[in-house]
Amino acid sequence: MGHNWGGPYFALDTTHPEVLAWLRELAATARGWGYTYLKLDFLYGAALPGVRHDPEVGRAQAYRMGLQALRDGAGPDAFLLGCGAPLAQSIGLVDAMRTGPDVAPFWDEESRRVWLGDATGPSARNALHTALSRWYQHPWYQPDPDVAICRRELSLLGHDEREAVAGMLDVIGGLRASSDPIELLDDAGLALLRRCLTVSTPDRPITLSQSFGGATTHFSRGTFNLTDTTAAGLRPHSYREGSHG
Repeated sequence: MGHNWGGPYFALDTTHPEVLAWLRELAATARGWGYTYLKLDFLYGAALPGVRHDPEVGRAQAYRMGLQALRDGAGPDAFLLGCGAPLAQSIGLVDAMRTGPDVAPFWDEESRRVWLGDATGPSARNALHTALSRWYQHPWYQPDPDVAICRRELSLLGHDEREAVAGMLDVIGGLRASSDPIELLDDAGLALLRRCLTVSTPDRPITLSQSFGGATTHFSRGTFNLTDTTAAGLRPHSYREGSHG
């Protein structure tokens, strides 16, 4: 059993043959409806501690059995996005993977991050820090750093912060998406959204040229400052495009 915003929930026992058959049928049904792109969320539930039909199967193997059943049902040509999923245990079965927490229309949630030591909550800062830290996972699957937030209405993100999220999408590559209601976007917001959804073609491969932990994080495509103070000539919460190395 796990917990989410709405309260407790129960996970399927993916060591049970009937559960595996149901998962295969579920994915095959979605494909039969014409869906070729399937986002599979809260997958970690299959790896939670619990009493299983086959007690000899470990948690990681139980998770992978369930994911394999979904892949078998969807077929090899379906595009599967894992979300809320064990990372290494998903290699070879998903095409893309969410690599950080949800982006949110505000920069930080200090009450949770600072006082509870939990940096997994939705916020632009947490999404940037985690997704950039996992940039190296490109050989495993397409990273999904979550959506761009380009609107100014119903958002607490400033100009620099929206640009930093856009820079994250460009540096990481992988999936690109937006959840902004189009009617909330002004001309500047539409221009930023178009830029976020445009796949760039760098002259050279993107590389990390400085380890994480300092005031700024350098990639060959640009530099991020996720701190609350000016560093390396960058304003707080900002991104500067340009080569480093």
